[in-house]
Amino acid sequence: MRRKMTTEADEITAEINYDAETGLFTWNKGKQGRRKKIAGSISANGYMKVMINGREYLGHRLAWFLIHGEWPDQIDHINGIRSDNRLCNLRNVNITENNRNKAKQKRNASGVTGVYKHGTAPGWYASIIVDKEYKWLGYFTNFDDAVKARKEGEVRYGFHENHGRED
Repeated sequence: MRRKMTTEADEITAEINYDAETGLFTWNKGKQGRRKKIAGSISANGYMKVMINGREYLGHRLAWFLIHGEWPDQIDHINGIRSDNRLCNLRNVNITENNRNKAKQKRNASGVTGVYKHGTAPGWYASIIVDKEYKWLGYFTNFDDAVKARKEGEVRYGFHENHGRED
């Protein structure tokens, strides 16, 4: 398996360069006059993708591989911008950690992740999901108290400070 990885790494590095400070990829070879031109394009879902020797690579995974020499489990874009592949914005995480840095859902009605109107009652409730387990944080008559409980829950359970940001 190591031989295949080395061969793949050699093929990739022969074709492309990665600038960790800008997050940009450029072509190495003069194929069709593209030497030093920016490589890749933004996909419909906002991720950078690069086609190398007939194989499509996601830019964030490719960046990690080129710097660290191994393919990551999952890559989290810390600032939530899917096309921002600067190394300082990428971290190799498991799915749990990746989910702890998600943007606010578009269907969110309260404006705060994990804070919900309690049906027709006058109050609000706060909750959080940790390791696939629903955690009740409380019922509050005041919206701000529900928000405070949710934010405290995020800190207590190790969520990223960007979790729940606007996308």
